Amino acid sequence: MPKSASILFAGFAVFVLGLGTGQLVSTSARAVGGLPAKVLLDNDRVKITEVYFAPGARREGGWIRAGDQVIVWLDEASYDASDANGSAPQFYRRNQGSILWHPKGETAPLLVNKGERPFRELVIELK
Repeated sequence: MPKSASILFAGFAVFVLGLGTGQLVSTSARAVGGLPAKVLLDNDRVKITEVYFAPGARREGGWIRAGDQVIVWLDEASYDASDANGSAPQFYRRNQGSILWHPKGETAPLLVNKGERPFRELVIELK
């Protein structure tokens, strides 16, 4: 199965799993680490949030992840990440469709969009 098809299938499976619990999809805007965000689904099993990073935007770090998370980049992204210990920023470039896993209890880093264009990511949190 091609990578893009696998990503679509995984996203669809998580979406259907959430809908199967009878919860309605929410489209409320909420800030995530100081960034604009839209909760797409929130039920007793999963929370899916779309987070928007404008050019130069900072997502505050130092908070603890409440559940395991899968991050899916909806757009190409270039950003710096700095951990809570004040280490030198590390530069990352993600392609559209890139996926990253973060375990429950991990401390989230400070992120800064270093690109000239905005990017979006889906944060899929398992409860």
